[in-house]
Amino acid sequence: MLYDDRSLGFRTVLDGLDHEGSGDFTQDLFQLSTQSSIASFIMSYGGVNYIHKAKALIQADLEMDMLNSKYTFKKNEVKLNELAFGFDGFIAMPAEDIDMDLKFDVRQNEFRNFMSMIPGVYSEGFDKVQSKGKLAFNGFIKGRYNDNSMPGFGINLKIADGMFKYPDLPTAINNVSVDLNITNPDGVPDHTIINLKECMQKWVWSLST
Repeated sequence: MLYDDRSLGFRTVLDGLDHEGSGDFTQDLFQLSTQSSIASFIMSYGGVNYIHKAKALIQADLEMDMLNSKYTFKKNEVKLNELAFGFDGFIAMPAEDIDMDLKFDVRQNEFRNFMSMIPGVYSEGFDKVQSKGKLAFNGFIKGRYNDNSMPGFGINLKIADGMFKYPDLPTAINNVSVDLNITNPDGVPDHTIINLKECMQKWVWSLST
C-alpha cells in the first residue's frame, strides 16, 4: 500500500498489511477493537525517512462516533520493532478535512528499544545485543490535514548514558547522549524548529578513541 502526496512531501509505504477488527456498526456510538500487523512500514516527510522498514504491531480500541465522524483512542498500543508507545486523543472527519489532536508517549524507558528503530540495527540477532541507558520519547500531532495543509507536531527525545555492544564486536559504544526537541506549530515545513542540545557527541569521541 502506497500513499504519496508530493505537494506536501509526505509519503508512506505499507507492505504486508494484515488487519482485523470487530464492532457493532449498526450503532451510532460504539467501540471498535482492532488488531493490525505490518511487515514493513516506511514514513517520510520533507524528504526525510522518519520510519524506515519497521515492523509494526497495532492493537487499538476506538470510540466510534458515527454521527460526528469522530474516532477517539481508548486502550491502545503501537509497537514499531521493539519500541512500544500509546496514543491519546482523536481523529475527526466531519467533511473532507481531517482534524486531529493526538499525543503519544513510549511505554518503556530503555535505550535498547529506541535502538531498534535505527535502520540496519534491528536485524536477526538483535536479541543478543547488550545495552543500557534511559529513554524518554513523546510528542503530539494537532491540527488539520487536507490538500493544502498538514497538522502541527512536536517531538521530544532524550537518551541518557546509552551503551550498546554487538556480540561479535570487541568493544562497546558508550556514553550515548541525546537531547532533542522538534516543534512545528502549523505543519508548514519552513516553520519547523529543531533544538538539538546534545547529539551523541560522547559517542563520536568514544569511537575516535
